[in-house]
Amino acid sequence: MNEEVKNQENKEKMTLKSILIWIGIYVLIFAIFLMGSLFCVRAFDNNYRYYPVKGTSMQPTINPDVPFQDGTTPDEQLIQDGVFIKVTTKVVSNDIVIIKKNPKDNYTIIKRVIATGGDKVTIAINNFENNKEINGEFVPDNFYHVFVVRAGETQVQMLEEDYVDDLDKQIWSSRHSSKSSTLHDSWNGFRYEETFYNQYFGYITDPQITTCEYKGQIMLFYEIGEDEIFYLGDHRDVSQDGRHNGVAKRSDIVGRVISIIRDAKKLDEEGKLWFIKIKTMFSYYWKNIVDYFAW
Repeated sequence: MNEEVKNQENKEKMTLKSILIWIGIYVLIFAIFLMGSLFCVRAFDNNYRYYPVKGTSMQPTINPDVPFQDGTTPDEQLIQDGVFIKVTTKVVSNDIVIIKKNPKDNYTIIKRVIATGGDKVTIAINNFENNKEINGEFVPDNFYHVFVVRAGETQVQMLEEDYVDDLDKQIWSSRHSSKSSTLHDSWNGFRYEETFYNQYFGYITDPQITTCEYKGQIMLFYEIGEDEIFYLGDHRDVSQDGRHNGVAKRSDIVGRVISIIRDAKKLDEEGKLWFIKIKTMFSYYWKNIVDYFAW
């Protein structure tokens, strides 16, 4: 009888011990998961940031549903989309980036990188095509285009820039003046966007100014310094960018956009923005893991 009681006590002790072990395992797993989650959130906050986007300078890529503005609408009504950025100064051409325009008061702008260190860039009327198809009609191609010579190359490229709306290209050309260089006879065949010309070619002796031949004509180019970027907004007619402010230092870059959140203002008002942030965080981490282990 005593033996049976003893065996029963041992069984109860073993059961209690097993329960305690499993509770400990679950607590440990929960603690690891919690610590991992907190680490991921902390790492995400340190390396990735969310920015609401005001204004229309990056239309139609960002805030596409906001009509082209003339400056009369209050800024707060223009907050529509938002972006997540990776905090980094390592960017390449075509990246959308957040730039510190005035580091002292932490004022930032969002623009597209057009050229980086060693690239040559200019903005000019296209004199090489007789016409261009716009909205199904062929019209004279008197639009401004961005021409680049990439670092280490000699060939001049005219950027296609599908991210710029065709209507905006027409507005940009019609509202902005052109300017031709008169300092050398061989440079007279080109008309440059005046704001760009005044910013970069005003001092023709600048060592960063160079010439390149494109389809038999000589073009003026500005060579971007190694620690610099040249940037433009996609909505060229209203954007205050590298044409007005000059090139930006690479050290002034806050980071590059990794995700655009549509209707961020509405989501924020509905209290759903936090869910999108978490979803973006895990989606980005998962993509990095897949890319890392991809064969």
